[in-house]
Amino acid sequence: MPVYYFKDSRGNVGDDLNALILRHFFDFDKCSKASYTLVGIGTLINNRLPLSREFIFFTTGYGYQKPPNFNDTRVSAIGLRGPMTLAKLRPFLQENESNIPLIDGAYLTPDLIPKNATPEPNRVGLIPHVDSMQIGRWEEIAKRGQFRLIDPRLEPSKFIGALTSCSTVITEAMHGAILADAYRVPWAGFAAHSHINTDKWHDWSESLSIPLHINSVSPVFKGDEGLPFMSRVKNIIKRTAQKTKLYNNNWTLPPVARSNNKDMERTLDELKQIAAREKYQLSDYAIVQEKLVHLRARIDEFNASKG
Repeated sequence: MPVYYFKDSRGNVGDDLNALILRHFFDFDKCSKASYTLVGIGTLINNRLPLSREFIFFTTGYGYQKPPNFNDTRVSAIGLRGPMTLAKLRPFLQENESNIPLIDGAYLTPDLIPKNATPEPNRVGLIPHVDSMQIGRWEEIAKRGQFRLIDPRLEPSKFIGALTSCSTVITEAMHGAILADAYRVPWAGFAAHSHINTDKWHDWSESLSIPLHINSVSPVFKGDEGLPFMSRVKNIIKRTAQKTKLYNNNWTLPPVARSNNKDMERTLDELKQIAAREKYQLSDYAIVQEKLVHLRARIDEFNASKG
């Protein structure tokens, strides 16, 4: 598997950009037959990396799971996501770190997908994390609050179309923020669910000197919505047993119970407050462009030598 990136069966725009960007900027077929492993965009530098004698990272990030074992492995980078990732790889890198641009490769997306919508005045987009879409009542939150829901499971061109139709976005998905930043749509980050990894947000934002602020928002849950009748009954029994000594720790945990109207209104109010404060963020355009010039030069160097 000489070209490695994560593919979510549900669809996830941050991961799905890899197929577009890697095929556009590299000779994908040649890379696929190479002795090295080219690793793409995403939080992939961990112990789940496949076995390889040589890794070349393309704006990859560090995180999740345990650190990888790079003993007897050659490690280099066309680019890395940010300074935290660079610090983790520093002992293993085969090159001068000043040659490595720190920027997420998703900033190359406008080269492939032009801005294809006119922003609607005062239209606020809402981008939950892909896992939050699975467990949370975000469609209903968006409808109640008159936000435009931008589902991170959309394929990239449709996601960009929805994103660029908004004048601002509130996003729980890091690549929602990165793509908004790349297309110069002011964004505000938020975290509602416990699966949000804020370390990777800081890794990315520090690469561009963005003074990151992630707003805390109360989560909302679907509960047993959409499950078969018997599954719903089992989950009700399990949630009841959790309050007693009858609960068996070997049982599969039931989903968190469906959020009630009071919980929904609280989350909606918190999101409306974020929108009303208008403390949206954008990186310094000049810094982004400088780093993209460096990244494109590194891509050209790679293609001339190994690609």
